[in-house]
Amino acid sequence: MTETLKRIDDTTIMIEIGIDKEEFEKKYFDNLRKLAQNVRIRGFRPGKAPIPLVEKLVGPEVKTEIIIRDVTEKIKEILNREKIFPVNENYISPENIIMDEQNQVKYKCEIEVFPVFNEINFSELPLEEKKVVSDSTVEEVMTNLAYRKAPLVMKSKDEPASDRDVVVAQGSIEFDDPSVEPEEFTGRRIDLGPWAEHGKFFRDIFAGKKAGDVVEAKGFFALSRASQNDESNLMPGKMKCTIQEILARKLPLLDDEFAKDYHCENIDELRKKIRQELEDDLEEEWINSNGIKIIDLLIEKLNVPLPKTFRKIIEEKISYFEGEKKDKIKNDMELEIRRYVFARSIAYQNNLIIDDENLAKNLKALTEMLERAKMKSDEKEKFINSWLKEYQYNRLFRMVSKFLVDKVLESNKPGSQIPFDFNDKSQQNEIKKEDENGQRKE
Repeated sequence: MTETLKRIDDTTIMIEIGIDKEEFEKKYFDNLRKLAQNVRIRGFRPGKAPIPLVEKLVGPEVKTEIIIRDVTEKIKEILNREKIFPVNENYISPENIIMDEQNQVKYKCEIEVFPVFNEINFSELPLEEKKVVSDSTVEEVMTNLAYRKAPLVMKSKDEPASDRDVVVAQGSIEFDDPSVEPEEFTGRRIDLGPWAEHGKFFRDIFAGKKAGDVVEAKGFFALSRASQNDESNLMPGKMKCTIQEILARKLPLLDDEFAKDYHCENIDELRKKIRQELEDDLEEEWINSNGIKIIDLLIEKLNVPLPKTFRKIIEEKISYFEGEKKDKIKNDMELEIRRYVFARSIAYQNNLIIDDENLAKNLKALTEMLERAKMKSDEKEKFINSWLKEYQYNRLFRMVSKFLVDKVLESNKPGSQIPFDFNDKSQQNEIKKEDENGQRKE
């Protein structure tokens, strides 16, 4: 086979494969002979049909099958060798087969590819300073842990509700949507703790209120008590209720016995464990925050191009809108897709593999939850596919963010991190100024 590779632009290449005539004809007639041994044709015993007749019946299909099989293998070999990464595999099609006047077979196609980014100067990319875990933060977390395990004690009628209390209420919710029936409740426990879903919203409503007070509030409420933590089940409405009683949490002693509830030998070990978890969370937050901001700086600096497939997706999505809204949606989509194209390109170029040991565990837990919910099989499959796509998308950005941050750290001497405000446009512009030799202009 002969091959020609030509780059048309940053996201398109052209490949032409010339297929050796003698080699092709040998494969072709070998396949025909094998088919003749098994094919059943009226008037001939099995395996006795003449080759010319078999060729007349299935010749074109056999030729196409051989060409597509060989060409697919050859193109993948070229792409792997040249480290080129296709956006999709739409380039494999019988329509791309060319037969010239000498019966010489060729295959010619254009392939959409992810752009390549070389010679990125990581030393000029800034990083925000890391946050540190304070002793007070550790103690606050410990206190919240203690409060969550604390027994509930009824407050007197003169004592108002405060942070970390539990309000027991009776009342109703009228939803803005008239087609939804109002919901009445009694004895509903509403946790005002900072760990509770929508805790701040309810703290603002009930803070300072006493037993017997009537409370009215507008906001987003769940359709049923069983799904009150489900964001997708929230609807706008108005709640009116009477506080039946207020339960306070009696804080236990923060001692070694308390620490054993969290699988620690003593209270100091629990503090150390909490600090480590907080530091790990801050580290991940720091990497993700810096990573996405570095990506945004680079896609503007490198003018990341979009393959045709992604441009078509944007055009299809915005065709339903007009005016300023259309422009805003287009800009938002372009930014998000440029981020994805850049992240995917970096992952491909640097052999970054999304290998998450927790994926199987999380997928199993999700499947079991959907089975308990008795979701239909087709709906379950659609839900899992959507979740998996989003999960892998998020994993891609975490992985690329860590790679970029590590590259910036490697390119700078220890301790030379530059405090940088990503919201300061003047600082963003500074790193984009380069002279003709590619050096920073100060």
